[in-house]
Amino acid sequence: MLLRAFSSGLDVSRLQSLREAIDSLAAAGAGSSLGRKLSVSRMHREPETDDETAFVREVVKTFWTSGIDRFYATTYQREPLLLLEHCTIRVQETRPDGNYVPWHLDASFYGFDVPMLTAWIPLVDVGTDAPGLEFADLGDRVAPAELQRLWLTAPLDERGRRALDDAQMDETFGTDIPRRDIKLKVGGFCVFDQTVLHRTQVMPGARSRRVALEYRIADRDTLPRDIPPKALKGMLMSWRDPQSSQVRIGYSGALFPAVAQA
Repeated sequence: MLLRAFSSGLDVSRLQSLREAIDSLAAAGAGSSLGRKLSVSRMHREPETDDETAFVREVVKTFWTSGIDRFYATTYQREPLLLLEHCTIRVQETRPDGNYVPWHLDASFYGFDVPMLTAWIPLVDVGTDAPGLEFADLGDRVAPAELQRLWLTAPLDERGRRALDDAQMDETFGTDIPRRDIKLKVGGFCVFDQTVLHRTQVMPGARSRRVALEYRIADRDTLPRDIPPKALKGMLMSWRDPQSSQVRIGYSGALFPAVAQA
């Protein structure tokens, strides 16, 4: 399990510019009904405006200049692959029911066997007036294989997501699991792998909306074994070309022959 929070390190002015662009896109109705979840892959495939096209380019550039790519490479000794298909911007308005995303693992995106990191980047200060994230520390009490089994048999919620409410968490993992919230200012971020249980921080009295950018990063040179290549067909990705080191945006078949042939 990997979970690290950094109080600073990202370009604040770049993040502020991204937030301004997100505000404009959200106001134009670019988000989904779960909060306002803006899909980068949709904006790349079917841009409705020139602003959406420019925004996708900026999101990609922000990642490859952030140092998060180097963190992944150093941590795992593998070349990073940005899973643009699963890069989202969540604009979470304050509302009485909280609109919280329950406890979940990000293994739902790319499986368990290839190291995958989520880089969660708030574009507003979180943890005091706007909700951040809450993490459950399983420590060594659940072996990786057992965690995978438990998760793959977890129930689906009313939205079709594999997620757990508090009662299900207690029943599955016990009532004494340590939990922690993370407070971050703009410029800070956290990274965690696909075995870290997390949810939206529960903050019924939230006074400010939360705006966050979510990157998901995997191994450029390895396909996950627990996801069929056919299921990865058409997945939008970004990577550094091994020969030229230039950043590319493309689909999974251009990088993985097994996916192109599936």
